[in-house]
Amino acid sequence: MSYRIELASSARAACRSAWCKTTGEKIQKGELRLGVFVTVGEHQAYQWRHWNCVTPQVMENIKKSLDNLPDDLDGYSELDADKQQEVAKALEDGHISDDVYKGDVSLNRLGAKKPRASKTKKEGKAEKQETAKEEAADEETGKEKSEKPVAAATVAGSKRSAEALADEAKPEADEPTIVKRGRGRPKKEEGSTTAKTEKANKPSAPKESKPPLPDGVKRGRGRPRKNPEVVSPPKDPGAPKRGRGRPRKEDSDPTKVTKPKPPAPANGEKRSRGRPRKVQEE
Repeated sequence: MSYRIELASSARAACRSAWCKTTGEKIQKGELRLGVFVTVGEHQAYQWRHWNCVTPQVMENIKKSLDNLPDDLDGYSELDADKQQEVAKALEDGHISDDVYKGDVSLNRLGAKKPRASKTKKEGKAEKQETAKEEAADEETGKEKSEKPVAAATVAGSKRSAEALADEAKPEADEPTIVKRGRGRPKKEEGSTTAKTEKANKPSAPKESKPPLPDGVKRGRGRPRKNPEVVSPPKDPGAPKRGRGRPRKEDSDPTKVTKPKPPAPANGEKRSRGRPRKVQEE
């Protein structure tokens, strides 16, 4: 793994340290930065961070990968004398100076770990004793921890009176059950069923017999006619058939003269098509 130190040529690179990631702080142009050359898939690039954000663990990794420090560090020879002196001192100490270190100063040493926020033994013991007392009291009263007596149920800022609390403590009276209305047609009462059975047991009146039809006439299907005695006479087979459509109206005007049809041609000649020509009288 190769390292490079230089002055930032632009303000586009973001710092890879944890505290700069949360704030979104970028490395400004001209600031001293340290880059680690990494390979991600098919891409190779430097990951930059402020020189003042370099942790003691990164310093240890630089010492392990480079033998002759600080001359073997890429870009060290391009820095001015002041920057070279600052970098050489930090590499020799193994950490950045506490005055300029951007992270937690208590962690600016190799092997330093963040202390856990744990309770003291006394606090833990007192808390256990309190919980044991509460459990014993709950067992005696036969109630759960979350339940409290009505007399002691006072909420801060509430304006409920003692009468309201007493009313709540009283057992609830039996409320009338509400019968939900079912879907569909409602059931009939018993009286209607008895009336129905009586109607079914009632003897029915005798049915009237149908009058006989004359000879040669068949009874048609469907509802019978109102006057079955009136029967239409049978049709004459030799009578001409009635044509379809509306019948023609006879000429009621006697003055109207109808044109006679022209005579048929003689000697077997065919009549020409179209309207006949008018004969001019001499």
